[in-house]
Amino acid sequence: GLQYYKNRDYPKAVEYLKKALELNPGNAYAHYYLGATYKDYTEMVDNLAASIKEFEAAIAADQNLIPAYTMLASIYIKQGKFEKAEAICKKAIEANSEDPEPRYYLAESYFHREMYEQAREECKRALRIDPSHAESRHLLTKVNKILEY
Repeated sequence: GLQYYKNRDYPKAVEYLKKALELNPGNAYAHYYLGATYKDYTEMVDNLAASIKEFEAAIAADQNLIPAYTMLASIYIKQGKFEKAEAICKKAIEANSEDPEPRYYLAESYFHREMYEQAREECKRALRIDPSHAESRHLLTKVNKILEY
């Protein structure tokens, strides 16, 4: 299923990832990649409910699978559900405070809500973890322009 996902053959990826989950329903990575497949594929057909369900299942199976949290947060941000995105990011940070991605998505959500100081602080925290984190650096530049730093 993973290879089909990487090749963007989404219908085949769904088929094989579902088979993997039939064999092992608690497989966090199969849930994660099925969620990612649904996210990438369903963005074209504008239905992310299946993707959300799979990311939630991945988190339930492995609370340390940070990419599942950040993919879920990115969907909520796209949907304008910023409070949900922030709650997911905070749970991810509790699970692993040394990953810059949840801090970046938390900052992005704050940015969309015009909470620029909070966005700035989360970008800085992400960059302390990983100074080369490009998304955080880019968002920090946008925030600083708004705040005129």
